[in-house]
Amino acid sequence: MITRAKQIVCAVLEDLSERDGFKQVFKDMGVETQSELFKEIVQVVDDMLAKTVSDKVAEDLMLRFQNRKKEWEGKQKDNGLLPAGSPMYYYCKACGILIEMRSEGRFVRVPPLKHCQECVFLMNKGLIN
Repeated sequence: MITRAKQIVCAVLEDLSERDGFKQVFKDMGVETQSELFKEIVQVVDDMLAKTVSDKVAEDLMLRFQNRKKEWEGKQKDNGLLPAGSPMYYYCKACGILIEMRSEGRFVRVPPLKHCQECVFLMNKGLIN
């Protein structure tokens, strides 16, 4: 898809560069050569495609987030109600999925994660809090 888009842009640029009126337009834009303009346009097309792909990934992750949240609703164990010596369960604060299980006596300097990787991505995109 990207290669085809670049081929189309190249063909249009070649056609436009042959027209005298557009040579001046290119110069007015601060672009001296067709290859400079082509590079700029390809960068814009690549950025647009990357955003589209990123948006699609975010959309898919949002759907998975909603499914996880439904699936894990009410399934979290309350560590305070478990008998002494039981493992400790840590869940994602956003979707509720089990992230980690640690032995009660296990001393670890690294605190447990608060969110799963997918939820971190969605929070960085501003899709969830």
